[in-house]
Amino acid sequence: MPEYPISIDYADDTESVVLANDTEVMTHLEWFDSEDSEYCAQVTDAKNNAVCLIRY
Repeated sequence: MPEYPISIDYADDTESVVLANDTEVMTHLEWFDSEDSEYCAQVTDAKNNAVCLIRY
């Protein structure tokens, strides 16, 4: 289980996002899918472990 905060760094350097809890993940990333090749981003948790965010 990932530990908060979760950081998302986009490959094109246009944006970095830090999410502090489940609510922020649900509200700010309802469209995001880290397995979709359209979104080139590195997603990591507080311990710098890779995190996979998937839409359901």
